[in-house]
Amino acid sequence: MSGSRTVPASNDSAPLGVTIVGGLGILSAVLGLLGGIGLLGAGPGLLGGTLQIGLSAAQIVVLVNLLRLKRWAYQITLVVFGLDFLVSLLSGNLLGALLAAVIAGYLLTVGDAFE
Repeated sequence: MSGSRTVPASNDSAPLGVTIVGGLGILSAVLGLLGGIGLLGAGPGLLGGTLQIGLSAAQIVVLVNLLRLKRWAYQITLVVFGLDFLVSLLSGNLLGALLAAVIAGYLLTVGDAFE
């Protein structure tokens, strides 16, 4: 008897593109948090800043489950990143808006991985 054991390969790992989307999503969420914090100090930007911070926190939660290939996370990701695109665009966070658009667009092409 040998002391080594084989570990079966996992067939349910996230595709490389989804893993990359996770990284880009985290970048977008960090930019959103920073933009939201900046808006909090701008007086009338209190509502926008609070909304941006909330969306960024939601992105982080959903991204963890997206990497686990949960169908509900895929569906919510499309909604959250769509909203993030709008909020980022309206708050002047153009890089955050671009990242949100790229992520949502890519996910639309790999939706079958989540079924």
